[in-house]
Amino acid sequence: MHKAVPILALVALLAGCGDGDKQDPKPTPTATATATVAQDDPLAGYSEGVRNYYGGADPTAVDDPNADAEVRYFQPPRPGEAKLGEQIILTGANIGVETGVTVTKVDTVKVDGKDYAAVELALDNGVGGITVLDTELKSATVTFPGGKTVPVAERGVKAPCSNKFDDLVRLDVGDKQKGCLLFPGDQQPERFQMALETVPAEAGGIWNLNAR
Repeated sequence: MHKAVPILALVALLAGCGDGDKQDPKPTPTATATATVAQDDPLAGYSEGVRNYYGGADPTAVDDPNADAEVRYFQPPRPGEAKLGEQIILTGANIGVETGVTVTKVDTVKVDGKDYAAVELALDNGVGGITVLDTELKSATVTFPGGKTVPVAERGVKAPCSNKFDDLVRLDVGDKQKGCLLFPGDQQPERFQMALETVPAEAGGIWNLNAR
């Protein structure tokens, strides 16, 4: 029994030496490969909603005069996010719709005794589109402090700043118009998100209203 101890120790020692000749079994880190994929993704940096809706879009087609119109106007918001006073260019569900949207002011108003957040907008249908914008502005939401997100008020709810944005909005190519959208709530929202026509709001541009 006493002689077994050094034999076992010797076996263990030899086994340890053998392991020293083996290569590290850990896989090679893939951080570089992941970074490369992210850089090649044309929608990298966009929100999940934009990525889901505009998957397969080709942003390089925007400046390509030879691009197919369907590809040219199936584009994510440009840029994906902005601040108060900055413009985001949005495309619609119909080929040729492309409109610049700028959030110019955010305020609170009362309509029939109820509180609403009023997001004032400037629309510019002369930024590259080739067709009329004729739609309700209903694909829009605001997010209040605390994270509560609410949709735009029902059609017909309007304030002095609405300027028909509570109803159908029609802009010929090159036209501009200002108005406001109303959202139920008595606080200043922190974020506004908007898309055109039947594009869902979560695939729209994002304005970070508190950003400076």
